[in-house]
Amino acid sequence: MLRKIRRIVSAMEDLQQQQKINEAAHQFVEALTESYGANIDFVAAQKTNAEITKRFFEAVIDDLRERGEARRDMPREELVSEQERQLKAAQAFSQESARTYVDFLDSLFFYWRSRR
Repeated sequence: MLRKIRRIVSAMEDLQQQQKINEAAHQFVEALTESYGANIDFVAAQKTNAEITKRFFEAVIDDLRERGEARRDMPREELVSEQERQLKAAQAFSQESARTYVDFLDSLFFYWRSRR
């Protein structure tokens, strides 16, 4: 009788251990599936971003091509005027960028001094 009880207890312990193993395997499969799904989403996002980037640069190239073709027909004086306007815009942009960077560095220096 004692032997029979021990076998039943042993069988129950084996059953409990098997259930724990099955649960762990189930959790592993869920985690693996979730990870796989996240990777698929990541790859899809990369593909979408690559397509958007490709379309953006194709649009830029097309625009530059159209502008180049339009400039071929421009009179020389108009071309020179256009180049001067672009140069002034580039200079203004550069100056503003430099001022912004200096302001940024000043703020870092001010923050550093205030912390001392």
